[in-house]
Amino acid sequence: MKNCFNIIRGVSPSIHGGETKNQDRATVHCRNFTACVCDGVTSSAHAEEAASIVSQFAPVIFNGKNVALKTLSDLLTAHRKTALQAGITLDASIPDSMKEMLRDTARRQLKDSYQTTLVCAKFQPKESYIDARIVSCGDSGFFAFSPDGELLLTNLADKPEKAAGQSPSQIPFMPDAELLTKVMGELSDYPELASEERISNPDNWLVCRPICSCGEAGSRETPVLWLDSEELLLVPKYLTSTPRDPKYRDFRRFHYSRFIRRVSSASRESSKLQLDMRGNTTAVLPDHFYTGQWDRFDDRFPRETHFLLCSDGFYRGFEDSAQIWDWLKTHEDRLSTKHGRKELLADLHCRLHQKSGDDDISFIWLSPKSQRKEESKCLPIS
Repeated sequence: MKNCFNIIRGVSPSIHGGETKNQDRATVHCRNFTACVCDGVTSSAHAEEAASIVSQFAPVIFNGKNVALKTLSDLLTAHRKTALQAGITLDASIPDSMKEMLRDTARRQLKDSYQTTLVCAKFQPKESYIDARIVSCGDSGFFAFSPDGELLLTNLADKPEKAAGQSPSQIPFMPDAELLTKVMGELSDYPELASEERISNPDNWLVCRPICSCGEAGSRETPVLWLDSEELLLVPKYLTSTPRDPKYRDFRRFHYSRFIRRVSSASRESSKLQLDMRGNTTAVLPDHFYTGQWDRFDDRFPRETHFLLCSDGFYRGFEDSAQIWDWLKTHEDRLSTKHGRKELLADLHCRLHQKSGDDDISFIWLSPKSQRKEESKCLPIS
């Protein structure tokens, strides 16, 4: 992992508001190409321990489909039950008339103990692309940026809904499936289309028509694209490979990816994602694993992609993803030193406190190593 990425990690407990917090955990497991950020829930007892447990065992989360994540959720639930069975110890100076009420309050709090959010990613660098597997639960964020700052993907964007009642003649395309297509040409051959889709590097894209879907979706409910055989798709070249047999050069087969664009679809607005959002409830482990309120997806990214995993305390200090990118690139050198990172995070705490109240801040930034830096030393992760 260190041979592929420069890695900058920052974890900073809240420093304003008079509330002592230290419930964020951010870990990088270089041997397993895994990065993980967990944000222990403030209102949950033993939340910092829950975040530590999940982040420590992050590499096993991707073993099997859902078994490892279920095991971690079961472990947190077992810790909760142990805490409930241990009983409540109160200070002897508390009046007897108040003890039972305080015990009831403590029991109610322990029923929601050991809660944490999760965002975890495992990377598999290939020659021309990077395979990434992402698991998330709650409001911790995953961001993928192009080298010029375009937001390629985030788990915080609204997820596409599964379509229903489609025509039998349409072609389903979904995660864990492949699509066979006929290549109509490079996007550079269609300058008007490239301009409409606001793609600045059309030489890196193919224009294709779908022929048929190969394979089936996984066991979890996943969004399905219902494609018409006459519509056009824009496909990044790195997702495909050129057939060796010349007679098949006009055909391509590739896996599902969120980067494939339908010409008939409106342009993506992910770069305008607003980050100052707070719902009434946040999905957490272990509780929302059992109700299916978590997300898991795989995708392929260009080798030059930047990846960011962070807690909500980090991204809520910014108005949008463009501000995050500008902050990272502007302060890249200072972020690579312990002192500079501490000063920058202190400034971010002040900004967050003025905006919506201070919080723990944690992030992991994985930036691709350029060819000339390929043999250089990895930036510190502490």
